Amino acid sequence: MVVQDDPCPPIAPPADPIARVLAVLDGIADHGHGQYGARCPAHDDATASLSVAAGQDGRALLYCHAGCTAKAIVAAIGLKLVDLYPTWGARHGAPRSTLAPRLRRVDVEENQPLLVATGLTLAELAAAKQLPIELLRRFGLRDFLLGDLPVVRIPHHDEDGTVVAVQFRRLLTSGPGKFVWRRGDTPALFGVKQLVQARRHGPVESLVLVEGASDVLTLEHIGVVTLGLPSAAHFASEWDSALDGIARIEVIIEGDTGGQAVCRWLRNVSWRTRAWMVRLPAKDVSELYLVDPSGFVAAFQAARDLAVPVHPTWPNAASVTIAARRR
Repeated sequence: MVVQDDPCPPIAPPADPIARVLAVLDGIADHGHGQYGARCPAHDDATASLSVAAGQDGRALLYCHAGCTAKAIVAAIGLKLVDLYPTWGARHGAPRSTLAPRLRRVDVEENQPLLVATGLTLAELAAAKQLPIELLRRFGLRDFLLGDLPVVRIPHHDEDGTVVAVQFRRLLTSGPGKFVWRRGDTPALFGVKQLVQARRHGPVESLVLVEGASDVLTLEHIGVVTLGLPSAAHFASEWDSALDGIARIEVIIEGDTGGQAVCRWLRNVSWRTRAWMVRLPAKDVSELYLVDPSGFVAAFQAARDLAVPVHPTWPNAASVTIAARRR
């Protein structure tokens, strides 16, 4: 008797977690540098709102911009959370000793990505940003543990100096899970406490508005009064008071979708007649500094000298910014 080969032999799953996930997703777009976009299988997704990237330890990081949890995403494609790790897992015959550690439950919002790599310390962050660790500590940054994961705790203060929100930084590199907010906190501006302190020494005539804490720290390192947006998506009206009395507000417009978002809301804020848009010859302030720390002051001032004013009658601030960039 001739024994025929099985017409449908079992297919060995890919060893790489990223390949394992991408093999069962639709609408995949390769964004380069190991980052991908795809349609989220956990909801009716027409905009490819799922981000997929590799963590520092090789695990697959998933983040749905519509808010789906990692657990819901993997369940929708027939996987489990353990399948996001380099080891395929016990249900496929791997020795129990090789299984990835169990995911920890941490005190962060449920819709934020929980799949993180090896963590981050304050010393590592200071070294990567080439900033004095004393500067980071002066802004209240310190080492912290989420479960047993080392992270950097970044407090956000109000004008009275009270901590109103806490952000945890867990990765140096970009990707899902880089930042998470403490459960129950509403994201707030970074650097408000230091702005109040600066005003005690006299009127603050100008201020730079950037995205994120790292850019604030970089500019404060050279003596520039700065505030950091928690997100490029919007500027909350309750933050307006922080800008009272400041004649010139220079807003850094990054060359990505975040920068486009800033352009959209910038022409509608109450302080738009005092706002100027600044484009940099780099992704952001931190990158410009790291390219050439010794030449950073001159390079940043050159960009400020080319700032474009935000005029309330412009039909589309984003289009004006693009036109200015092409000059």
